[in-house]
Amino acid sequence: MTKTEDWRNGPDGDLTADAWYRATLQAPADGRYTLQFHSARDRVQLFVDGARVATEGEGARPEISLTAGKHTLAVFTAHDGRDKLFNHIGPVDTIDAKGLSGPVALQQGDGPAQPVTGWKMQPASGEPGDTVAVATDGAPGWTEYTIGNDAFDRHRGGAWFQATLPASGASGGARNLHWESVDDDAVVYLNGKRVGEHSGWNQPFDVTLPDSAWNPATPNVVTVYVRNTDGTGGISKPVTLTAYRYTAPITGWRLRGGPGDPLAKTGWTALAPADRFDHPQFFRTTFTVAPLTDNGAHPIWRVVTTSWQSVHHNPRGRRRHWPGGTLHPRRCGR
Repeated sequence: MTKTEDWRNGPDGDLTADAWYRATLQAPADGRYTLQFHSARDRVQLFVDGARVATEGEGARPEISLTAGKHTLAVFTAHDGRDKLFNHIGPVDTIDAKGLSGPVALQQGDGPAQPVTGWKMQPASGEPGDTVAVATDGAPGWTEYTIGNDAFDRHRGGAWFQATLPASGASGGARNLHWESVDDDAVVYLNGKRVGEHSGWNQPFDVTLPDSAWNPATPNVVTVYVRNTDGTGGISKPVTLTAYRYTAPITGWRLRGGPGDPLAKTGWTALAPADRFDHPQFFRTTFTVAPLTDNGAHPIWRVVTTSWQSVHHNPRGRRRHWPGGTLHPRRCGR
């Protein structure tokens, strides 16, 4: 495995859509923990001490059970390619990063996630700065806003959104604001102080709320500047606040390519009908198709599997994904 500070797919020279990441973590006690990924895309499978684990939660915040002590965490990621990004000019490594990117933390919650409601909005002029004024109740120019509504009437531009956060009882821990989706880009403020930002629509992201900006005795207000680059825009999906009584960074990550070389000529083994696997594998088979004619039946190639997968043909062909069923060709894995 290659040790790297750049965790996205590719820095190890493997340019396939699959990658393995591995690190060690320390759980202080038995219990349920949250793995807080800054970004984990597009599809993720987790393994603890070599065994695949069932997880709860989606996207960048899976929950797992751990016993007290040291554990090895392995993460397998696979990506599905990129959207057209027709309205983006510039690098794609940050707006649509693949694999793991950014910091990762092990956290234990101090109660369930609390929804952030009671949003209001007003149109913005100019670009956001390091600070922003916190609007008082009934301030002119603000209107009620419902998450999921188009705040821009399909026009480009910017707007301010603001809400009062639920009370948080965490003491000495951390507070995390989770956004399921903002359309398109977001700059986040806590009590008027800039604390985070994100680029890209329909992507979950998290903002850690620092103690330096948190008011322990008075209501805390979150403000977000949303930039809409095209089409509809606004806060597309729910926002939640979670307090953690324990949080620790997971560092020392190592990276390697996916489950093998799909173009390898050796290393493939025949499968028995009863064979089952709990980790990623490449599968291969061959078939013959009669030459096609202008008239008559044209064959359809249908691949059915028990879970998500990518399919290559000839052997650098296009990739597609199907759910369901079973497949028993040959495999090459690590």
